[in-house]
Amino acid sequence: CCGWHVDDVGFWPTDARSRPGVNAWIAIDDIPAEFGGGLAVSPRSHNASWRERAYEAIGSTRLYPEEGLAPGMPFGKTCDMEEADPDLAKTIDGTKKVFDFRRGDVLFHTRWLFHRSMPLTSDGEERFQRLDMEPTFKRYSIRYEYADSRLLKGINVEFAALLNSENKGRTLAEVNKAEGPFYPKCWPGAVSDNDIDRMDDLVREKFPIAEARRKELFKTLMQGNTAKK
Repeated sequence: CCGWHVDDVGFWPTDARSRPGVNAWIAIDDIPAEFGGGLAVSPRSHNASWRERAYEAIGSTRLYPEEGLAPGMPFGKTCDMEEADPDLAKTIDGTKKVFDFRRGDVLFHTRWLFHRSMPLTSDGEERFQRLDMEPTFKRYSIRYEYADSRLLKGINVEFAALLNSENKGRTLAEVNKAEGPFYPKCWPGAVSDNDIDRMDDLVREKFPIAEARRKELFKTLMQGNTAKK
């Protein structure tokens, strides 16, 4: 499970200076709160008095300079609030709201709202054991961003930047114009047949290359964090 966090690098493609986007968290299965496995949020935490302390604890993108992530800077702590600042994690726990998600429910929140995944409860584990199923509820997230939002500069794990380093610092609209529909435009107007064909090419041909590069970069960055400990 990922502890209390905001949608930083790895979860979100753009820098903290861009206008905040919206995350749509979609329940594919029924996810009763009594079983765990869903999403919890801390209401209004994007404006909480403790948010700067929380950013510091998890090494948030909010702390990056305009030049972006550089060697030696914190990386990979996004989900580690309980380890980094146990007292603050308890404070946020006291504000949390959990939901009885029904299949098809959608929870919308700003990327800067603190949220976390919930572990399965004993009832939830027993349910999956009884059904002889993989112990995971299905859900899906869609990130909605402004076209003028910019990719991070510096070290970047975003596919568009991994495939072409010149995309670092570009707006999403600029990336689409230069590289194809990495970030499909959802409004106004419909997606063209040409864009659909180009998206198919991205998924089949280019994304596997980017995924391999991303895994290697994550491995290098995480090894750097381990060495510093």
